Amino acid sequence: MTNYDGSQNPWNLAPPPAWALRQLAVKDPNILVLPGITEPVFRICWRSPAKLTPLTSDGEVARMCRLGVVPVTSLTPKPNWLELMQWLADHDIWAVGDGDDAADRLDGHDAQREIDIRRRDKDDLDHLAAEAWFAKQLRSGEVAFVRETPSLPVPSDASRPAAPDHAE
Repeated sequence: MTNYDGSQNPWNLAPPPAWALRQLAVKDPNILVLPGITEPVFRICWRSPAKLTPLTSDGEVARMCRLGVVPVTSLTPKPNWLELMQWLADHDIWAVGDGDDAADRLDGHDAQREIDIRRRDKDDLDHLAAEAWFAKQLRSGEVAFVRETPSLPVPSDASRPAAPDHAE
């Protein structure tokens, strides 16, 4: 596959399964999977038209600059490739239109999160205020705890003895 480069693999990581590489190629032909050099991880990268010049000649950054890719994310040595596909779908900016649409969507999520936080804080403060008001009433004697005495069951008519017919 053209979307995997295992030429530098010091950790001897097994290459990704062929089905995962095919799905990645279908999802985006610019995605490239690299085994990590400094850590036993897979680096998910994206081919970029920008040409960067590395400041050093060795390491992960220099290899990515030579290959013309930018890092997207890193995966454990034995990743769940289906979760990667879902993660890529969830974080795909172009799936919602373009960068501006993605920014608008993120702003909407942030605004909704702020509304939810404020609503939750208001509910918490309402409960605290009600408890403070009740505590104030207890301290001032406006209300008191009264121990409820258990009420005896009221007997039904069938359990009462019949009244005598000749009452004196």
